[in-house]
Amino acid sequence: MLRACTWSSARFCLRGNNAVDCPLKRSSEQRSRNRFDIPVAGRAAAHRSAVTALPSEETFGAVDSGEAEELGRRRRRHLKKKPGWYRKRQTGNLSKAQKQILRELWPNFGIELKYGVPVDLEGAFGQEINGLVLEVGFGMGEALTEMAAARPALSFVGVEWHRAGLASALKQIRDLELRNVRLVRGDALRLLADHMPNDSIDETCIFFPDPWPYDRDKERRVVRPQMLRLLRDRMKPGGLLHVATDVEDYARWTKEVMDDMAADGWVDCNSSETGYLITRPTWRPVTKYEIRGIEELGHDIFDMQFKLCDADMC
Repeated sequence: MLRACTWSSARFCLRGNNAVDCPLKRSSEQRSRNRFDIPVAGRAAAHRSAVTALPSEETFGAVDSGEAEELGRRRRRHLKKKPGWYRKRQTGNLSKAQKQILRELWPNFGIELKYGVPVDLEGAFGQEINGLVLEVGFGMGEALTEMAAARPALSFVGVEWHRAGLASALKQIRDLELRNVRLVRGDALRLLADHMPNDSIDETCIFFPDPWPYDRDKERRVVRPQMLRLLRDRMKPGGLLHVATDVEDYARWTKEVMDDMAADGWVDCNSSETGYLITRPTWRPVTKYEIRGIEELGHDIFDMQFKLCDADMC
């Protein structure tokens, strides 16, 4: 009699002579549901379609109770397949007040992404765009809203996928009575690749991104060639990229990546002596994260600025 296999022994069993009789052998239909059996390109498309088909809880008020209940079940089944850190960021620790803020303010200040459809920026802001600033990963929204309040003539778009951060930013937008900020919930790469028009961004800010300190994870860092190529197409000639970090290894990484991308038109605007800006730009707000890094952890802050030039400007 063939014994019931554990997962580790099942892998061996599937390779052996008893593979046909193995009780854990899955059908082709079951195997197709395993994301590791889907080609990389197919995985991205499947994920996009799944996310599009699963509205967040804030949109439930627009449908009847029966449909909302079904959408909720689908969303919970979808999240069960995701890693724990993803589930926590999507569902965890939202207070009733935060949920109410998302329901009430998102329709006015949120930009919904539709697959393959470019964002209508003037329609989103309800006015002509005289200068657009993009902040990638705005966290709790402190820097984004402070910059928007200090520069009311410009339009600001912040992209973040952490729901608590979105709620915090929306509250600050309401309290400061800002009209020049719009938020996008999602991945910055997807926003740039599929939705942001060419030559539309004047400045891009990346403040204190996740450092992904282990070598195996460095390919996940926001500052990488794929991101810079997208920014090259979406930013206007003469546009500025500002990066700030309190991790020295990330600062060195950024310098190395930007040096490698010099052929694409990125020009280093930093000090030739230190490789970084001498002082923090006065327009960049100081965040709570930055203060904690300085006062509690003793970190140095590294500000870097790069300019995008075309053939005529360089």
